[in-house]
Amino acid sequence: MHLILIRHAETIENHRGIIQGQRPGQISELGKQQITAVAETLKHETVDAIYSSDLLRCIETAQPLRQLYKDAPLILSSELREFSYGKFLNSQSNSNP
Repeated sequence: MHLILIRHAETIENHRGIIQGQRPGQISELGKQQITAVAETLKHETVDAIYSSDLLRCIETAQPLRQLYKDAPLILSSELREFSYGKFLNSQSNSNP
């Protein structure tokens, strides 16, 4: 078995230094380029399934792979989500622009 791990593409929040936790995030322009580059790099791989967090930034990162590997199911799971920072994140997010 061959396992390929991919982190979600850069989000606007990543670029601004904002901790997202389990918030969805919005893919940045650089992130869109990263997604294209990953799909191009992996286009010759054999993929049986794509597992992703159910957070929007992760789903958007997985979509080009889903298009590339049409027979591979995209399996979304909340168990693959980023760590939740709970109330700490909520109080910190109010101080970020």
